[in-house]
Amino acid sequence: MKKLIFYGLLLAGSLSACQSNDRATSGEDTATLNEQDTPPLVTASLTDTSGRQLDLVFDNEAGTAVLTLDGETIHLTQDTMASGIRYSNEHYVYSEHQGNVTLTKDGEPIFRIGD
Repeated sequence: MKKLIFYGLLLAGSLSACQSNDRATSGEDTATLNEQDTPPLVTASLTDTSGRQLDLVFDNEAGTAVLTLDGETIHLTQDTMASGIRYSNEHYVYSEHQGNVTLTKDGEPIFRIGD
């Protein structure tokens, strides 16, 4: 259940804000998202099968993420992806795709949920 909540929050936070001036044929306004609908910060905690906890804070306005694992704070910058999400710096890569979460350090997985 925590996974579903996390992914729901993450999806809501990562949606791009969009607006449309189009009107429906009935004359009523079409539904639009605007920037106020996208939360600027999304927080979550994930626990892997060994019980290790990864805390995450995504700043959607800045395109950054702060992760905390085993007492270490990791600052990452969002990368452009066609599908899923990816944040990285010179040593770490956090990625999520189709329910699988991976955090690597210098190419080696250090936290994983899923396949």
